[in-house]
Amino acid sequence: KILDDMPANLTTTAADVDRCRETVRIAEMRFKAFQRKSTDDREHASILTNQIIIDALAPTGTRQKRLLTMLGKFNEALRPLCAAARWSVVAVSDTLDIRYGNRPFPLLSASEQYRVRVILTLAMARIDGSALLVFDTADILDKEGRNGLFRLALGAGLPVLVCMTLPREDAEKVAGSGRVEVYWLQGGIAERLTPEEREHVS
Repeated sequence: KILDDMPANLTTTAADVDRCRETVRIAEMRFKAFQRKSTDDREHASILTNQIIIDALAPTGTRQKRLLTMLGKFNEALRPLCAAARWSVVAVSDTLDIRYGNRPFPLLSASEQYRVRVILTLAMARIDGSALLVFDTADILDKEGRNGLFRLALGAGLPVLVCMTLPREDAEKVAGSGRVEVYWLQGGIAERLTPEEREHVS
């Protein structure tokens, strides 16, 4: 249609051709610039999106924030257990180091480490809904430590089995309190100790 509307006697000069070529050149440059700008914008948006993901997954990102939040709640759950046992406070640091009072776990005595494991085990059992807790070799604790363990066991809210090596008279004293079930195991025979009676169990 444009060609049909052009006059038949239209004449062009070299200057006209040069102007048209310059116009086309500028248009092509602008079109290429537009294409580059569109590509750069897409890449920039992709970089920003990737950076958000990188920041979230970084050691100081979303995962760490969530970890610190949950650690705070977990440590709060440990405090009443330690208070009930009348032991020093057990806590897990931001770097997942375990402390008893103000001392790191590797510097604790064997009995102190046992106390830490008892607290952590009971806390985890409450979280995962364990049906039974077993604490073996509890004789590593001194009298006060064992008393703390029994206080925890009585208030645990789930069955707790405590195993230890004791002189029989000490086991009978524990049975005499009437607060816990006590069994004396010897020669493959488990004997239930109670203040009133002794019942043999095979």
